[in-house]
Amino acid sequence: MTPLAISNRAPLFIVPNAGSGRGEAESARRSIESACAQAQREHHIFQVDKHRRLLPCAREAVERARGVQGVVVAAGRDGTINA
Repeated sequence: MTPLAISNRAPLFIVPNAGSGRGEAESARRSIESACAQAQREHHIFQVDKHRRLLPCAREAVERARGVQGVVVAAGRDGTINA
């Protein structure tokens, strides 16, 4: 399989799971937004606040990323990444 060529300027579609971790979702979101802003990186955050919303949010992020050759980033623990 040939690896995908991904631009270092591709927009990021980030799916953080607020239910993951120890209630640090807002702090994590601010850190992500700050790092993306400093890097001048286009990004879109699909915050998940309920477990049942994880899969629909991830699917939406994938569809939107496909349209612009973006990158989907799962931000959470095992359950988020495995979704």
